[in-house]
Amino acid sequence: LKKFVEKQLIGIPLIGLSQINRVKNLSEHVSKDLEFDELILDTSIMLHNIGAKQWLDFNNNPIITSVNVSKRFLSDNFFPGKKIPEVLHAIEQCHVKGIPISLEAKILHDSFLLDEVGAIGILKDCFVFSKEKKPFNQWISSAKSNLGMIRNSFALDSAKELSIPRIEFYENYYNTLEKECL
Repeated sequence: LKKFVEKQLIGIPLIGLSQINRVKNLSEHVSKDLEFDELILDTSIMLHNIGAKQWLDFNNNPIITSVNVSKRFLSDNFFPGKKIPEVLHAIEQCHVKGIPISLEAKILHDSFLLDEVGAIGILKDCFVFSKEKKPFNQWISSAKSNLGMIRNSFALDSAKELSIPRIEFYENYYNTLEKECL
């Protein structure tokens, strides 16, 4: 799994292998004292953004691509069949509009959202918005809208608590940027 993921995501800044490592680290904080299936969570974390290269190269939907690539990889590599739907659910629901049901999906979802805000979220925004060539005022508006959704999307209390300083930093940055540049 690790070799497959490394091959797919090597050289992709901020949303490639480094994001997997950040989400894994955040998941350890979010899931502290919870009982969950480690195989499902770890596999979901490794594959949650496997569609990033197709998004960068072809502008394909990264969530749908990640689910499809993951399903094919897991089915072809003797992953326990009963756990594949749980992994796919976690991947499919890890984004801001996701509605995670299983505990593993909630952990991945909240860890992914924590990665979206704070200092790293700002860098990721710069990367994404420069790729999409959005006008500056649209960038600010989109970031603020995204933050509004993220603020109300955490499924677990531990993530809500961890999000407070990250959201505050993110919000202050965009408010300052807006005042200085618009």
